Amino acid sequence: MGAQIKSVELWELMSPWRKLWLRIFGKVNTGWKVKMPEWRSWLPLYALECDEHGIVQDTPHGVAKSLSCPKCLRKAGK
Repeated sequence: MGAQIKSVELWELMSPWRKLWLRIFGKVNTGWKVKMPEWRSWLPLYALECDEHGIVQDTPHGVAKSLSCPKCLRKAGK
């Protein structure tokens, strides 16, 4: 994936309201969008809390627009 923001940097860049939302609900739209060359459009970037990896970033997947920890998916071989 493109340039990844480290979780510590991501936390520091987020507004206090987004940090609160992340702590309460476990995921939050960061307000930023990302686009890879092979993608058709820009996708919102979310921050979410993983029990194993802490705060990670992800974009919505599929029709259900689910979010998952990219590090856990790599570890599982998906």
